[in-house]
Amino acid sequence: MSDAPATPQQKHAWEIAYAPASEAYIKDQSIIRPAFEYLRHYDGVHEIFSGIELESPSILVAIDWDSIEAHEAYKNSPTYQGYINLLIPELAGAATVVSVHFVVSPAPALRAPLTEFLWITPKADEDKSVVATLEKLVAYGNNPQTGVIAASYGRAVETPGTYILVVGWSSVKAHVSERKSSTLYELFKGLPSFAEHLVQGNGVAHASFDTLVGELSAKAELTEVHSALTEFKN
Repeated sequence: MSDAPATPQQKHAWEIAYAPASEAYIKDQSIIRPAFEYLRHYDGVHEIFSGIELESPSILVAIDWDSIEAHEAYKNSPTYQGYINLLIPELAGAATVVSVHFVVSPAPALRAPLTEFLWITPKADEDKSVVATLEKLVAYGNNPQTGVIAASYGRAVETPGTYILVVGWSSVKAHVSERKSSTLYELFKGLPSFAEHLVQGNGVAHASFDTLVGELSAKAELTEVHSALTEFKN
């Protein structure tokens, strides 16, 4: 990361949360809306996104806060427990939460029909090369000639050695074909093996996100996505 003054977006703290989904949420993802309708009225909250991970039944949530301090203030506010109570029916286990300062807003990637998260934990001597690769991936992802709608990355505040890359895809087909392209394949080869995973599987989570505050996003059909991902893995 550079030593240049932080931009307004870099000062924002994105709360990225992951938790096993309850059977009720898997059957009807709209049941999470009351919790976020409750949250969105709190000062300091901007956009809220939620979706289901496609490789496993887990909830992925991304919330744009003014700052780390704004998020912490909410957790210490009288209304916080009410928010948690509304979330309980959607969860089948404890949530893992990190705060991330992204280099550019990940919101465009989160509005995409398909969103990909990568949790990357390089070794100390790999950090500079990984950041250089992430910068190239973000530049590639923001090129309108590709199947990528937008991309961003940031460092996790709670675990400074971990980076989170968010990539928004125009479709499952674009994700499958683009990842096989020589340019993107070479860029991903520049990333190390993942030392720690916040999500099940190989450290990559794909989700079709509903936007709860801001623009409504297109939503990929889960059956189509599951089919395409299974074909890709095989």
